Amino acid sequence: MVSPAQARSARKWDAEHRDIMRKSAAKSSTKRYILKLADKDDLREVQQWLAQRKSEGGKQDD
Repeated sequence: MVSPAQARSARKWDAEHRDIMRKSAAKSSTKRYILKLADKDDLREVQQWLAQRKSEGGKQDD
């Protein structure tokens, strides 16, 4: 059981760090898709996306 103060603190952290939580959820979903759901054709497509992303220089900072 979590104390009310701890629950408030967790909600506050979640509200202040939405981008971190969103990235973490997307990463987890991606890993599950690749490791458990994707067939060979899907994996080839993912590899193409990775190659494209690498050739573009990765994530651009805003």
